Amino acid sequence: TNLKHPVVSANHDGHRATPVVWSMEEHGPEVPVTTAEALQGFFEKKLLALATSSAHTKDLSIVTSIPNDHGETFDKDWIEVLQSFGAVITEAAAVCVAYQVDPLQYSRVLVLDGGASALKATIMTNINGLWKQEQFTKLTSIRGSALVEPLAQAVAQQFEQTHRFPRGEVWESKRARIKLLKACEESLSSFQRLTNVSIHVDGLYEGMDCNVTISKPKWEHISSVLANQVKTFCQSLTTVDTVLIAGNLHDWLTPIVKMTLGTEKIYSTSVDPSEAVALGCTLQSYWNLEHQRRNNNSNGSKNNKNNNNSQTVPHLHPTLSVPCCPVAIGIQGGETGDEPQILIEKGTPLPCQVEYEVTQETLNLVQLLPQQQQHKALAKLEELDLASTLSLQLSVQGRLRIQINGESLVIG
Repeated sequence: TNLKHPVVSANHDGHRATPVVWSMEEHGPEVPVTTAEALQGFFEKKLLALATSSAHTKDLSIVTSIPNDHGETFDKDWIEVLQSFGAVITEAAAVCVAYQVDPLQYSRVLVLDGGASALKATIMTNINGLWKQEQFTKLTSIRGSALVEPLAQAVAQQFEQTHRFPRGEVWESKRARIKLLKACEESLSSFQRLTNVSIHVDGLYEGMDCNVTISKPKWEHISSVLANQVKTFCQSLTTVDTVLIAGNLHDWLTPIVKMTLGTEKIYSTSVDPSEAVALGCTLQSYWNLEHQRRNNNSNGSKNNKNNNNSQTVPHLHPTLSVPCCPVAIGIQGGETGDEPQILIEKGTPLPCQVEYEVTQETLNLVQLLPQQQQHKALAKLEELDLASTLSLQLSVQGRLRIQINGESLVIG
């Protein structure tokens, strides 16, 4: 397990991620983490100290992303250690959170994550506001090195021809090969916006600089075998509502997926796909932290008002992975003194949607206030058709949409 990923700290709104890279002095010597006890020590001695320092506060919310196939790669005691420090979500769920997918519009989502180890495809379904993993498959032949190495070899061959070196001599040099791989990895994204890409390496071999131009058609020929594998792989997957693309290979993957599944299937967003997992964890940790603050403030105000009869706010479990409704919402008849019927319970995962069969011409939508006779009025609905159905949709942002007979009302 690679534990050298950067710590990610969130700014005040939770919508941007700031990577904090460990220096060798901070990380210290490479110590393999092979047991749950070692993992706990790693968090306590290394991770928490660096997170506190980078965030400039001890008020932290930690979310750890784990592989989608964690059942095969993680022992149960490892998961328990991670949960003891905060929330744990899968990488695919983090991508869904980062892209802020509306489950009312897209209930079945394909997450394609192309990274250094494999192309991972995860089908996520949303059930009552919770993202559930339905299917997971991966293609190990599609990985970062499988794309970079053929490109680097082509650059090396062109360099050898230009400077009359024997074929394969430059590639056999370990130092030259490392330089080429690094330069080619950095240039991968350029092929999607440029016709010709120049790859420059200072002092590649025997003091000679490398300046090789690779055309887009040549690059498509170099990567054609892998591209065909991606097409076949995508065609084998079941039908989904939309596709989220993440990982460092997104620039290369996106046009292939568009050609295979259709442009309309790709979820449009301004999120950087290579940072989607980190940003998803950041958004989730920000929400968890703010939710804890609201609950603590609510609990404190109730205790101040009535220490004897106050209702205790439920403790928020640190592994909560979805936003929940902080209040209860109900509906009552035209008389404000009637006891309201609860439509959305407090703690319901968001977003949520409920329907109510209209039985009176006048209805009041209210927020239930515990320990009080009067409830907070949200909306008064009048002249309703008795045969109609009232639909309530509550978003993650807390916007309540009321729909009836084709008319819509949004309460902020």
